[in-house]
Amino acid sequence: NKRESNAPIGKLRRDFGSNPAEVADSVVAVVDGMREAGVVTAVKHFPGLGEVTANTDFGAALDTETTRESESLAPFRAAIAAGVSSVMVSSAIFEHIDPNNEGVFSSAVITDLLRDDLGFDGVVIADDLGAAKAVAEVTPAERAVRFFEAGGDLAINANPAIMSAMADATLQKAEGDTAFAARVEESTARVLQLKEDAGLLTCG
Repeated sequence: NKRESNAPIGKLRRDFGSNPAEVADSVVAVVDGMREAGVVTAVKHFPGLGEVTANTDFGAALDTETTRESESLAPFRAAIAAGVSSVMVSSAIFEHIDPNNEGVFSSAVITDLLRDDLGFDGVVIADDLGAAKAVAEVTPAERAVRFFEAGGDLAINANPAIMSAMADATLQKAEGDTAFAARVEESTARVLQLKEDAGLLTCG
């Protein structure tokens, strides 16, 4: 049973189903309903975790099926068209999109596919860059810098002990690299816009 072998999603019953069109309808209904209730939304784990067996919280996960044209991207396309506020990117490796980098560190996943192909200009959130075993081989400092370099906006970290290392590395890189500094400023603007949309940004 494929659902039972899909540890991060299917086995935990964290999905709307396996038919992309039906899932897309459910996703749009949630995005629209949440908006009507004044709640901003996020979809995850881009470009999808339905084809892996390992849970990225506990180890490396490899997707050998998904491509930039896969039908399984339909729910994400629908969410973007419906105005979803943010997209969380997976830390699995997507062999046919970028075999050399986890999704959270991949410009092919974040910039080329999500931004350029799918036209998403909202906030890109990283799946956990703290405690997740999928990123354990990368130093905390490198995790933050590589995520921003790939086009990400908001780094999620389940391990507060490494937060200062991630922040310090980001600031240090920005101080010596004008292109990277501009990249971080772009992310800052997106996050502030999201906060304003949610009614969380106040001045004065």
